[in-house]
Order: sequence, then structure tokens, then C-alpha cells
Amino acid sequence: MYTRYFKESTEILYHGTSKKIKQDILNSGFKLTTGKRSGGFGAVREVENLGIFLTNSRELAWGFAENRFDRQDSAIIKVQVNTSNFLNMMSWNKTIDKDIKKKGQELILAYYGVKKTKPGVEQYWWLLDQKDFVNLIKQKGFDGVIIEESKTVKRNLGVSGQDIKTYFVIDPKLIKIVE
Repeated sequence: MYTRYFKESTEILYHGTSKKIKQDILNSGFKLTTGKRSGGFGAVREVENLGIFLTNSRELAWGFAENRFDRQDSAIIKVQVNTSNFLNMMSWNKTIDKDIKKKGQELILAYYGVKKTKPGVEQYWWLLDQKDFVNLIKQKGFDGVIIEESKTVKRNLGVSGQDIKTYFVIDPKLIKIVE
């Protein structure tokens, strides 16, 4: 089942969640469900998840879990994913596909009312909640997206200087649970 996706470049990644959800995932695998996004001033909004968020940092996964659940209810899932066919969003002005870039700019202009040549950090995350954008990434043949975490996030976690990334996996079947 996983051979196509695990022959090339695989990475160990982590997903922060609650103990109950972890058990559900261990029993049935990852699924795209309704999720929550936090914003400025503690605002939280519900979204239809279009992918699964993972990170190469155990600390960041734990931080996400604690942001959503009590510390004693937080849990981490260790997974393996082939990331060789992921779109690097940080190459926005360099090598990103022109159709994906154009769609992102159109969506940002329509929603935020500003024309951007390169999205801000919060807009990268917002784009990954937009069906048109994620569908175009899939149509272009990508399995997911990679975003470099901001200096602020790294500093808040006490891991400044580390190469910390978040991975957005479009198809949950591409995720192999390790632990």
C-alpha cells in the first residue's frame, strides 16, 4: 500500500493532538475532518481540513497540542511521509509554479483586499484552507506543501536557529504511522 510513497525521500514528522484523537488515529488512520485555526487575540475559527498538518519538530508538535488541549491531555504521533513531491511554499518568488502563484495572489486580493507579490506568514496558512488553492496544488501533481516556520514561532518554542518546517499532507493515506 505505501511502497510508491516510501521508496524515495522519507522524513520522520510529528502531529500534535489530544490523547483521545491520537487513539482514534492509531485505530483508523488520519482523516480529513473539521478543524480549528487560531488567530490573533485568541480568536478560533472552524474550518474544513483540506490536509493534515505535521512538523519535523517534536517541540512544535507538542506546542500545537498544548494550544488546543490541556497539557495532561496532549499527545504526539510520530509518522513517516515521503516529502519528495511536496511544494516548497518558501520559494514563492523563485520557483513556484506560475498558476499556483497567480491563484494565491487572486485569492489573497479577493479576501484581504491587498495585492501581494508574496504572501505574509498568516496568508500562507489561510491559503491552505482554500479549496481552490489546494485543489490546484493537487492538479499540479503535488502531494503536499512545506512551509518554513517563522522566527517568532521558533523563538517562542526556545528552538531558534533550528530548521523547523510544517508539512501539509493533502492525502492522509500518504502518512505512515510510526508510533
